Amino acid sequence: MESASRVVSQQAWVLAACLEHLRVTGRLTAQADVARLAVAIIAALQGGYVLAQLARDSRPLADALDMALARVRALAPQRS
Repeated sequence: MESASRVVSQQAWVLAACLEHLRVTGRLTAQADVARLAVAIIAALQGGYVLAQLARDSRPLADALDMALARVRALAPQRS
């Protein structure tokens, strides 16, 4: 059985690779730190999930996802 740390590291690596693709193709700014962004997204989702479970309400998870996606959108190049 894999440790939780290893699973989270693998998730962060996969997400960072996807974000790097967005960066390389110009959908994220060149300054975007994809590794940090990936970890922040996972942290938001994990925290949102825990809060949703405790509250028996999906809103904390939805809010966490909305906030994570807003951060990704904020790193998109401005289109004129």
